[in-house]
Amino acid sequence: MTINTKKSTMDLPVIELLTLDDLNNLNARGALLDGKFIMDWYEPFLIECSVYGLFTNSKPRRLEGLVAFEPEEGSLSIYQLEVAFQNRYNNPARENKGIGKKLTAYGCYLSLSEEYYDQTNGALSAHSKKEARNFYSNLGGEELVDNVFYFNASLTKKLCEDILGKGEVIWANSLKCRTPKVHPEGFE
Repeated sequence: MTINTKKSTMDLPVIELLTLDDLNNLNARGALLDGKFIMDWYEPFLIECSVYGLFTNSKPRRLEGLVAFEPEEGSLSIYQLEVAFQNRYNNPARENKGIGKKLTAYGCYLSLSEEYYDQTNGALSAHSKKEARNFYSNLGGEELVDNVFYFNASLTKKLCEDILGKGEVIWANSLKCRTPKVHPEGFE
């Protein structure tokens, strides 16, 4: 679960597949403005990445983090990942912990899903910014080349179990809840 550091309470994360229209609506509401997000979140749509937003149960309209995934042969690749300013580890007024870990673990979960497993074999890779190298390394990723980390299938399973647990995350697809089916070889 996400830990709210201001109130020392727990909050349930909600991960939602976003469309370009969703992103435009979030942008119109100011969710991407005022330094909350720095990266260009329109670019992943141009190369047909799947973009997911993380919200919380208590604040379902406030965007806490974003991640874009691109399937590649041999792994599901994190094209980009960004946590909202209010949740960044170096922000003294940080509100929520674990947003980046939850989004990464969700990528692990997707890599094990029936939708991607045949292409990814349950593996995840991440193209990291220099300042995020320790983040992926601390999760157990193996740095293959400069700033490219690899998580094999056994590690993606472990991260799913350790970070997502069971029943701790609400998977949402627009207004309808949806849990991707895990490939038969994904979990035991």
